[in-house]
Amino acid sequence: MATILIVEDNENVRQAYQLILQSEGYTTLEASNGKEALEIISLHPLDLVLLDVGLPDINGFDVLSTLRKTNTDLPVLVVTAYSSIKKVIEIMDLGISGYLVKPVPGEKMIEKVKEILNPAA
Repeated sequence: MATILIVEDNENVRQAYQLILQSEGYTTLEASNGKEALEIISLHPLDLVLLDVGLPDINGFDVLSTLRKTNTDLPVLVVTAYSSIKKVIEIMDLGISGYLVKPVPGEKMIEKVKEILNPAA
C-alpha cells in the first residue's frame, strides 16, 4: 500500500489524518513542520505528501518550491484554510495534485487520496 507523508503542525489534526489514512491501509509518516518534512522527503520513498500550508517554520509554499527543485513527480495534496480563488490559483501554480479546504471530512480526504494515487480507477 502507498506511503503518505502528513505535514501538519497541529498534533490533533495530524493524528486524525493518520487514523483516517491508516484505516484505509495506507502507511503514514508524520512531520510537524517544514524542515522535518523536507528531511523525511529526502530520506524515504513516498507516494504522496499531504501538505498543510500554514506551518510554523517554513510555510507550505516554500516546502513545495524546495521539493519541486529535486522531485517534480511526487504527488502533493495541499490542505489549506485558504478558500479564496487567488490563493487556490497560487497553490495550483506550484504544481500540486489537488487541494482540500479545512476542515476536511475524512471521506473527502480518502476520496481525493484515492483519486490521486489511482487516477485510472
